[in-house]
Amino acid sequence: MKREEFFHLIGQFAVEFEQACCEMEECAMDVLEKEGLRNRSIRKILLANQTAEPLRILLQALLAEFFDQERFQVVLKKTFQEMQDLTAARNEIIHTKWCPPIDDPDWGGGKNHVVGQKLKSNKSGESSVYPKYTRADFEEKIEACLRLQKILSSLRFLIEFPDRLDYYLMVSNGTLVLYPDAQ
Repeated sequence: MKREEFFHLIGQFAVEFEQACCEMEECAMDVLEKEGLRNRSIRKILLANQTAEPLRILLQALLAEFFDQERFQVVLKKTFQEMQDLTAARNEIIHTKWCPPIDDPDWGGGKNHVVGQKLKSNKSGESSVYPKYTRADFEEKIEACLRLQKILSSLRFLIEFPDRLDYYLMVSNGTLVLYPDAQ
């Protein structure tokens, strides 16, 4: 992996993740508006300064209350599990101290991965982790962000048209499926 490619991939992931967070904010604002909070500035104030995980928890609760039907609960559970997993990946990627590739074959450049260090401890002592990511690993996380953006956008649509759930999202064999109509 080349140095420029590494920075491109990590940057694209960070931006796409934040776009998924933006979809969560907009979805929460849509629920609040639908439930009678008409003033957009007040809705923004309520959602301001939320990081990804508290925002996920808030939106999941809002949607669970709004879509008070079992068929939605299964979809919401899978959706927000994916978001929780992606947030954990984001925290690992963004908070890791990466060793960017050096484009010098004599120095060991030309590897197909990057490595980093994230210092950690637990009750037993030091438990640091040393993530190693390939281009494919970053691309997989970017695709997960894009997928969640589409899922959250579909949920926003379903706030207005809840009877259309079966045309957009479903859980099949334990996996959340996004139908082509939703894309």
